[in-house]
Amino acid sequence: GIIKIAAVLQTETRTSETKRAGRKYARGTEYEVALINAAGPLMTTLFVLAVKAFAGGTALGEAMILVGRHLALYSLIPLPGLNGLQIYFGSPLLFSSTLLFVVISFILAPLISPLLALMAAIILAVIMLFLHHYYGFVKSK
Repeated sequence: GIIKIAAVLQTETRTSETKRAGRKYARGTEYEVALINAAGPLMTTLFVLAVKAFAGGTALGEAMILVGRHLALYSLIPLPGLNGLQIYFGSPLLFSSTLLFVVISFILAPLISPLLALMAAIILAVIMLFLHHYYGFVKSK
């Protein structure tokens, strides 16, 4: 599909039937759209951690970190036109794990090294994913 990202963080995901060869549906499912929209905040978070690791002490590096943090957190707000709404309605489980990953990595990055913050955020997001699945789906049956 084609992803257009405007300067005000509005996203529009369109798919073409000719480019979906081998797929079951002609259009992208809500989960696929959620995965596409989750890539933005996740990659912004990884970019912020990389800048913190390599250029965190410079003025430009600190400015990039500040802008990247706000961009990632702002785009996860579930409001119409932002990535967060499409992620939430596509997969609430993906939304909660993405939000937890971004928030935990930003909380831990100033305290410990960016690589350790990344690993801790991944571990906590996976644990939350399993707990959400267990208590939301398995335990309710």
